[in-house]
Amino acid sequence: MAAKKIFKPGQTSSGILDTKGGDKLKQMQANSNYNFKFIPKEKITPNEKNKNYSQDNIEALSESIIVNGLRHNLSVIPDATSDLYRIVSGERRYHAINMMEEKTYKELFPTGIPCKVEKSSISEIDEEIMLISANHDIRETSIEEKRWEIRRLKELYEAKKLSGEITNISKEIAKQLNISQRQAIKYVNAEKLIPELSDLLNQNGISLEDASKFSRLDEWAQLKL
Repeated sequence: MAAKKIFKPGQTSSGILDTKGGDKLKQMQANSNYNFKFIPKEKITPNEKNKNYSQDNIEALSESIIVNGLRHNLSVIPDATSDLYRIVSGERRYHAINMMEEKTYKELFPTGIPCKVEKSSISEIDEEIMLISANHDIRETSIEEKRWEIRRLKELYEAKKLSGEITNISKEIAKQLNISQRQAIKYVNAEKLIPELSDLLNQNGISLEDASKFSRLDEWAQLKL
């Protein structure tokens, strides 16, 4: 079995770039990412809100990062009361990096983990909206997970609508999850299904189109179906 290749910052598959070139590459990365920063793993903390997303296959992800490098930067928010940073997106990647041997970690991330630092002034509601959107963008979500995302976004946007920040909830949901407004409405309608039909939708036993139609029926009619 061939030995694993470990690529360090400033290194390519054909060899190591010169120091000047490596520094220039880092600067280009920093300039092309809003508030880009290398942060030591000790200064990064998990986000309680990420518990709604599965944290499986961490070991395989750790192996992938060692062999192929970190393909997506973490997204973090600075803590207002300390010098720590809270994860918005990248919980699995963070745990995968923490699983590495210290020597491997220092070889791969000598100056820290590359992170996009978000504004610390955002509200708790906006932070959670950002977290859901970021997780949705980088994960293959099941229909059940997508339904949870839409259900939670609806709750968050209802609070923003009450405060006068937005006017159209389905439009905002569609924008965050990169789906059509019509599709967002169908998902919202599907929350009116009885449990039996709701389970069928989660198992792909009925289509979202049918689920939206069935949701307009009363409970007895749904039970007959």
